[in-house]
Amino acid sequence: MTHSHSHSHSRLALALALALALPLTAHAQTVTVHDLTVDGNPPPDEYRALLDAAIATAVVPIRTCYEHELASHPDLRGDLRLRLWVSARQVIRVTPETSVGDAALETCAHDRVHEFTLPPQAPEGGAQVRFTMTFTPPARGAATPPPTTAPPSTTIATPTAPGGPHVALDRLRGALSEEALTYVIDHAGLATCTTTGHGEVPINVSIDAAGHATVHPGRATLRDTAYRTCIVARLGAAQWPTDTAATHVRVTVSVP
Repeated sequence: MTHSHSHSHSRLALALALALALPLTAHAQTVTVHDLTVDGNPPPDEYRALLDAAIATAVVPIRTCYEHELASHPDLRGDLRLRLWVSARQVIRVTPETSVGDAALETCAHDRVHEFTLPPQAPEGGAQVRFTMTFTPPARGAATPPPTTAPPSTTIATPTAPGGPHVALDRLRGALSEEALTYVIDHAGLATCTTTGHGEVPINVSIDAAGHATVHPGRATLRDTAYRTCIVARLGAAQWPTDTAATHVRVTVSVP
């Protein structure tokens, strides 16, 4: 392998791992990613600290898949190893190499992985990528976090930090109030996502009655893929309140 190809594959390994890294303490049930290789090589040692610190993730939707299946199969666990062909910062093909014994989870995970978009620092060239996802259910009797409650508030469009993004809610339908949603979003850590770009990132959030969220980004005018991924991850990992019915809301994050 030439030096330029080695460098490209190193950058691809870093970009993939940044996209796949998942904070392990956000939820009792865990989806962890490990044994990532690019064309058979692990990420270089000098990237380990960056990988450990990465919190912007595209694995949040896979955690949603897992939570859905845990509702009917509370003991579901295992490893799912996938082989990907990646080109032009897109996942072209996904091939499972192991099985966790649950077709619905495997199909959902396969589809979410196929939607991955690598951050801009990833090279355009093609490569074969492998990694393993380990699904671990919460311990029996584990405490469930209390529902999030919101203080009285009428502020809907506010910056999440001085000089940070502005967040607005629209297309709100369902049981949760604007005040409750605003409280959760204000505490979701969106200001920790950084970008040098400007524009808007619209995100559709569906929250079921149990407080589990499904997050899908819309068409953004802010072109920073890593920033959009971080915002999606933060909203997906937020502690949403429970209620009597589902809620659907469009969250627009604006960076002036």
